[in-house]
Amino acid sequence: MVTAAALATACSSGAGSAPKARGGHPPTTATASTAPRTQPQAGSAPTTTAGAGAHEVLVYLVHGAGLTIVSSNVQVADADHAIQALLAGPTAADRALGDTTTIPAGTTVRSVQISGDTATVDLSAPFTSGAPLASVLRDRVAQVVYTATQFAGISRVAFAIDGTAARTIGPTNFQVDPPLSRLDLTAALDTVLTDAPAPGDIVTSPMTVRGMGDTFEAQVSLRLRDANGHVLADTSTQATSGNGVWGTFSAEISFAKPSTASGTLEVFDASEGDGAGAHGQTIPIRFK
Repeated sequence: MVTAAALATACSSGAGSAPKARGGHPPTTATASTAPRTQPQAGSAPTTTAGAGAHEVLVYLVHGAGLTIVSSNVQVADADHAIQALLAGPTAADRALGDTTTIPAGTTVRSVQISGDTATVDLSAPFTSGAPLASVLRDRVAQVVYTATQFAGISRVAFAIDGTAARTIGPTNFQVDPPLSRLDLTAALDTVLTDAPAPGDIVTSPMTVRGMGDTFEAQVSLRLRDANGHVLADTSTQATSGNGVWGTFSAEISFAKPSTASGTLEVFDASEGDGAGAHGQTIPIRFK
């Protein structure tokens, strides 16, 4: 059974075989833990994981037609360290599975300053380098905005380059002033963006699934499989909006104890096809 509920604040596919499942990110400044972890939802503070004082945060990369998440262990759970993890870029394993970044190599974060609900992210000049299409600049900015706004109290991001406040980014003058929220950058997303569970999470029944979606009639389909492909749950939930308007969703999936230690969760728009194909997400998970 699935129980759906709107998130308290705004977070912020064609048929065919499911895309390759993605794994979690290795630690950037701390040793990764193999203990079960609780992932941060958008607008909530990440929690501490076991081992070496590591904290679990989300990093937003690009996969196919939109953003996707990987998890990363950092020493301090704040926007500054999460942005540093983002700028480290995808690992070789991430790239082998199709995860990329639009942020140029050599970009560094100078500072992240919080005032009210806005984080001002000061980046080095390489962030604006190159002559990408406007859509690439949009995705570049969105990666930073989504990564920063996973933390409680941060809903918008302003940009500075080498200490100077930026009104636009790049040769196509992508506008970043006034500060941007997640909902200002939904064009960088596919039909769904799942914020939890993250790849590699250890889950139990009932499992919470949450994220954002713009699907037909606001229906978000959820399918849980074990490692042998057996379906453990096949249902759907209702987002707060759809049909061209982005909404949020939160659901609980109940399932019997699986016979395998791992599995996958497919999150997709059924009107795009049966399963998480070109316009859905397949998330590898582990069962407790």
